[in-house]
Amino acid sequence: MNIRDRILKRCLVALTKREYAGVRICDANVNDSDDEAFCRHVAQALELIQGADPRRFRLVTKELRFIVNQELWGSCGRYLRGIHACSVDYGRYDFARDEQWYLAELARLIIHDATHGYLHSRGIPSSKANRLRVEHVCLVEENRFSQRLGGRFAANLEEFHPEWVEAHYRTPWWTRLFRLLKRIREEHKKAQSSRRNREAVK
Repeated sequence: MNIRDRILKRCLVALTKREYAGVRICDANVNDSDDEAFCRHVAQALELIQGADPRRFRLVTKELRFIVNQELWGSCGRYLRGIHACSVDYGRYDFARDEQWYLAELARLIIHDATHGYLHSRGIPSSKANRLRVEHVCLVEENRFSQRLGGRFAANLEEFHPEWVEAHYRTPWWTRLFRLLKRIREEHKKAQSSRRNREAVK
């Protein structure tokens, strides 16, 4: 583990809000109004995996040390292999619309990143040469989990689109930075709105 990863790991330990089966649930985004909901939904997603798919739950607890709420520039999640962390842009999930559906989506993301960790621990890290195959394997694992859930989840499996993966990785750094700053502003506005609402109630 390099110095950057050591520092990041210490920061995440300090930002830990809760633990579930040894996995630390951390909050690092700018919106402090969603901390409690994030921790609750991550714990529920882990519980869902544990109940529906014990084998993949063991994979999650083996490969992931942290699940972190933070703004991301272009997706709902990202795997940080140096510290075995699954980053989640929680603000992109509309739990108020359909809580059970988005719990399943969050569980799928966790399994996706745990699969990244499994492949990396087996000497197959994601690289330019193999990233399409790696992402496809991770998606297959997501879909297999959805099939274990059954019902509407099994009936709506996600197709693999290699062109989307390539477009994601080819996005210029300045575009990534612009989109990240936009997401941070969005979450900051949510935090301000929540704060005003709490003050109005008082």
